[in-house]
Amino acid sequence: MLSNDLSSSILTIGCNYKHPKGGVAQVMWNYDKYIFPIFKCVINSGSKNVLFNSFICLVAFIRTLFILLIDNGIIHIVHIHTASYKSFWRSSLFIWLSKQFGKKTVLHIHGGGFKEFYALNPQKISRILNRCDTLIVLSKSWKDFFSEVTSAPNIEIVNNIIPYPTIKGELKRSDSDITRFLFLGLITEQKGIFDLISVIATNKETLRGKMVLYVGGNGKVKQLVDYIEQNGISDIVQYKGWISGKDKIEILNLSDVYILPSYTEGLPISILEAMSYKMAIISTPVGGIPEIVKNGVNGYLVKPGDRSELYNIILNVIDNIDNRLEMGEESYKFVKSYFPDFIEKQLALIYKNI
Repeated sequence: MLSNDLSSSILTIGCNYKHPKGGVAQVMWNYDKYIFPIFKCVINSGSKNVLFNSFICLVAFIRTLFILLIDNGIIHIVHIHTASYKSFWRSSLFIWLSKQFGKKTVLHIHGGGFKEFYALNPQKISRILNRCDTLIVLSKSWKDFFSEVTSAPNIEIVNNIIPYPTIKGELKRSDSDITRFLFLGLITEQKGIFDLISVIATNKETLRGKMVLYVGGNGKVKQLVDYIEQNGISDIVQYKGWISGKDKIEILNLSDVYILPSYTEGLPISILEAMSYKMAIISTPVGGIPEIVKNGVNGYLVKPGDRSELYNIILNVIDNIDNRLEMGEESYKFVKSYFPDFIEKQLALIYKNI
């Protein structure tokens, strides 16, 4: 953990992380648990209701103003977690407020849709980015992008923190004739889940008895469940609801392959967590994913939306158990730099430098 003195000098701004249902919330939850002995945090979002979210943001702004007014020189850095669109515009208010009090600002950018968002209003977004003392991004590809669109003095890569895995006994990846695939995330077209279940439905006679897909997440749940029932694949695809806590640990121990055929990403924590449980990965070469999934080494990368290629890779993984196990071992070797002890050292250096 950070020292108490350093930890107490940081004010964190971000979404409600107490019951994490998203990548940013999971990062903040892990920071609170593993990195910051004193986690001073102001929640600026956390509701799906637009009006209530605006109220949360207003209260957060007033609370932050009050904290900075009575600061007495204790807080030196305001660390703001953001994504794109509404999240970024909310964050811009706190960047402005922090600079009014002469605080150093760290903008920690999550999510995979920032390039599209930036294209909507590049000049205004660049001006906001330029006010920050340091940008934290999730991968080299994102650092290259932000280096082109901002003059912020420092752009640092900090890996997405993941908890240490809770391995229950010895992982048994080859004790069944059925290969167990896992998808965790927002149930929407952008995550590729409907491409995936379409592939399974189209080839159900071949895949039946060879695989099962566990799906966990929220979003277009009714559309997903209806599709499963209408296509007669409930024995192959099992929707598990939102999975967290002990249930998440259980299913990570149980599954063989993590699959995320997404169209846009930053650097998915779900992939990193799956890697920590020694899983082979099937995903797409978007965002920072190619930096953690090496094609043919710890998994396979398929073009977004290419259902034929996705099907062939699924068959290959099912038919080659030894190769799949080797990939899982490579995943674990690579992901160690995302564990809390490594992230703590990265953050401490950034804070001390600014």
